[in-house]
Amino acid sequence: MIVTLIALCVLGVLLGRWQNSARSQSRLDPVSRTIHTVVNPIAHSIDAAWDNIGDFFDGLGRSQSLVAENRRLRDLARVAAQYTETEKRLTQKIDQLRKMMGYQPEPGRKRIAADVIRYFPHENKITISTGSRQGVTPNLAVVTADGLVGVVQVVEANRSEVLLVTSPIQKVGAVALRDPPQPGILRGETATRLLLDFVDTRTPLQVGDLVVTSGLSDTIPRGIEIGKIIQVEQDPDFGVRRAVVFPNVQMGQIREVMVLK
Repeated sequence: MIVTLIALCVLGVLLGRWQNSARSQSRLDPVSRTIHTVVNPIAHSIDAAWDNIGDFFDGLGRSQSLVAENRRLRDLARVAAQYTETEKRLTQKIDQLRKMMGYQPEPGRKRIAADVIRYFPHENKITISTGSRQGVTPNLAVVTADGLVGVVQVVEANRSEVLLVTSPIQKVGAVALRDPPQPGILRGETATRLLLDFVDTRTPLQVGDLVVTSGLSDTIPRGIEIGKIIQVEQDPDFGVRRAVVFPNVQMGQIREVMVLK
């Protein structure tokens, strides 16, 4: 035991001198070089692993802020989309109001402005925000700048029900603008399809002809646009010539109307 201890001490003294001698010559002694060769790769691996662990925990620490930032960006995108949609809707409304302000009814008639409160597509009706207190009476024509909407059916104090021109039970005198004009009776079929029947089976018609009100009714002025002919049909069984008309007014999109008194 004592011999081993003495041997180790002697070895330590020799290694120390060897190391000092190498340092005085600005170089590593063989033992230190060997230790560096063995230890350095292990140290680098440990450092890299520790850096990765640090990055992992740093990511965990920042995850809440990243989630919050992601949520904020989604909210901004949603707001931007809503703004664009609102801007588009308001622009359309302004354009419609400008057209309505420029609409000139038949001389001797006045316009009563109203908002559309409700739309009943299955009943082909709308409710508007004017009634008897504003001078509205049954059977008056309701229009937009694009054309005929329908006819007032039920009147209350401050609101009215309008039967749309698209209703199958609504019949309106109409004229296809040819030379000469061709009169007929128009009724609804669907929201995008009206039927115009002519008694004269020889009536000359053409796709694209404009259809307007005939003015034969006391309450519906002549010349209000209704739509354009998109198809011409012949019904030999009943001896009727028929035109399919696409309405100018898209009923589900109107927000403001005028009652012609």
